[in-house]
Amino acid sequence: MRSILEKIIQTLGADFSIGREIAPQQGGHSKITSRIAELNRLAQNVPVFALIDLDRVECAPAYIDDLFRSVENGKSDSFILRICVKEAEAWTLADVEGFQDFFSIPSGNMVNDTEEILDPKDYLISLIKRKASSEFKRSMLPRKPGSSRVGLGYNDALTEFTIRSWDPQRASERNDSLYRALQRIREVI
Repeated sequence: MRSILEKIIQTLGADFSIGREIAPQQGGHSKITSRIAELNRLAQNVPVFALIDLDRVECAPAYIDDLFRSVENGKSDSFILRICVKEAEAWTLADVEGFQDFFSIPSGNMVNDTEEILDPKDYLISLIKRKASSEFKRSMLPRKPGSSRVGLGYNDALTEFTIRSWDPQRASERNDSLYRALQRIREVI
């Protein structure tokens, strides 16, 4: 998600850099939610941006309210916690034109409302399997069926797409949670 946040910051012209990242392999979602009070205190001194996947939670605003309910003095204005509905892949898929161009997917093969996709990662994998160039199929799909959900190059390919081709403004026209995230970040910068 680092590349997504960096691209958003770059696109909005903000003069920020990411100082520290809690990566998925470090416990990502659970690490962030378990440290919400600590991150909120940090946000009193510097802006804190956190992106997490909605996953199986039904309502993002209610979930955020629950997370901050026990935080002393309430949520800091400089703490921006945004939830990707349903996963970060939904935000990347929302830039249909950029995604189709980068992954060599013929137009007309993608959905317009990526928040309606039940499992964006599965949708993305299926799309790569069915429509992408053989180069992306080799890198993004598992070599042995059933061995893993994604191939070794999955994250590298999505990061490369995000850096080179993803347009958050264009994507936000098709994804409401991304649109709201951009609005909220603009308020802080």
